Amino acid sequence: MHQSDDLYGIAARSEEELFCGLFPELAAAQTRSQLLRALTVHLRPLLGFDRLLLLVQAEKGGYRDWLNETACKQEDRVAADAGGLPQLGDTPIITDMGNLPAGIFNSGFVRSLREEGAKRLALAGVQVTEQRRGVLTFISRNPGVFPGDPPGLLRRIMPITRVAVCNVYRHEAMAAAQRQEAGTGEIRRPGNIVGTGAAMQQVFELVSQVASSPTTVLLLGETGTGKELIARALHDASARKGKAMIKVNCASLPASLIESELFGHEKGSFTGATERRVGKFEMANHSTLFLDEIGELPPDLQVKLLRALQEKEIERIGGNSAIKVDVRIIAATNRNLLEEVQAGNFRNDLYYRLNVFPISLPPLRDRREDIPALAEYFLLKHGGGRSGLPRFSARAIKELTAYGWPGNVRELEHLIERTLITVKGSTIDNIDIPSSGGHYMQGVVTSMRVKTIDEVEREHIIAVLKRANGKISGIGGAAEMLCIPSTTLNSKIRRLNIKKGLIDSVG
Repeated sequence: MHQSDDLYGIAARSEEELFCGLFPELAAAQTRSQLLRALTVHLRPLLGFDRLLLLVQAEKGGYRDWLNETACKQEDRVAADAGGLPQLGDTPIITDMGNLPAGIFNSGFVRSLREEGAKRLALAGVQVTEQRRGVLTFISRNPGVFPGDPPGLLRRIMPITRVAVCNVYRHEAMAAAQRQEAGTGEIRRPGNIVGTGAAMQQVFELVSQVASSPTTVLLLGETGTGKELIARALHDASARKGKAMIKVNCASLPASLIESELFGHEKGSFTGATERRVGKFEMANHSTLFLDEIGELPPDLQVKLLRALQEKEIERIGGNSAIKVDVRIIAATNRNLLEEVQAGNFRNDLYYRLNVFPISLPPLRDRREDIPALAEYFLLKHGGGRSGLPRFSARAIKELTAYGWPGNVRELEHLIERTLITVKGSTIDNIDIPSSGGHYMQGVVTSMRVKTIDEVEREHIIAVLKRANGKISGIGGAAEMLCIPSTTLNSKIRRLNIKKGLIDSVG
């Protein structure tokens, strides 16, 4: 069965538009159907093919069209005794059906292609795993396709396509292993979030439980752990997904503007209010409102937010009537809100109003098994337009998994993006790990054992406190150096039992 030309509603676009659309979709693809759609939508207008196959060796012999998730018919299989699949290198092959190199495909497969009217083929090798190769095969009934120097076009396409194929293959393999180990059904991986380890699987399970309800969710986790991604996944899996999720960063606006941002204002209600403004609550009516950095909300705004949540209505600044709103709240913070409540910085009643369904996101150091997959994802995401996308060496992956990642996934992404700019050659062998973590393994591994995360964190905090002369908060304090709130640092100091005498004794 041929893919129809309007299967995905392909519109006429320029080559650069097609390329610009292809690379993000390939980077985000985690299933075969997503991968097939990206390749079809963006490559068919460029290459003019009718059918796309990815032939991969099957476990029980023969080969299957892995990309379309269907087994080839017995007569369509590539004959192993006729040389098997072609061992193509990085240079694609373009050929007429009558000029196929000897030994590439057996006569049965070639005959079936001719019966369906195939005239031209473009073949490119794909290393699916270390032990398994495949052939990406573009088939056309038009003898005039792939004219001129199409291998140049295919060379531009293939590096990122190879990485995308490997990513999808790996995601499927890890998900299958996880399902088999857990004895459960489908692993729920919301959105484009990479993570197959136990820590993220627990997060995904909580997301799947609460996404479809209107329940308020509180996302907890360090900076850079992906709280906004989880918020978007919750929204996209809810009945409100038809409307845009509205976001407010409570830390990015001056206190004087947050009330207007949230609730809106009437014309003339204050100096500079030259027209009526609709606030984020009204914009999010029948949708989702994501309140990022909720721990930074000023005390007077906490009272007004609490009222809006309790009464399900808001009032614009300068207004005299209540406006009913139906808003699903997702809040996020990198602070320990319970400690903020105890310190008098956050309202007790607002905390319990928000803490209906908390989800804690693990720091990257607690999900090291996901680092190789994340690194490849960001390599694909930021390597979009370049030819000959490099690969990570085993040494580079070891460096990435050894580092402590105080900036979490965001820091990893920025490091991969920077590495792509500076790397030379086809292999990423050395990673420019930040100086604060360049000798991480030397401090983590002793001659006898591997230190625990708490031990490493404790030693690091003591060293920073020593450098700050024992000062915790304020300019030049340890909290500023560590890029965390002072309340969080105080909590860690108590939990890790760091005494003043230890700080004074550090040499």
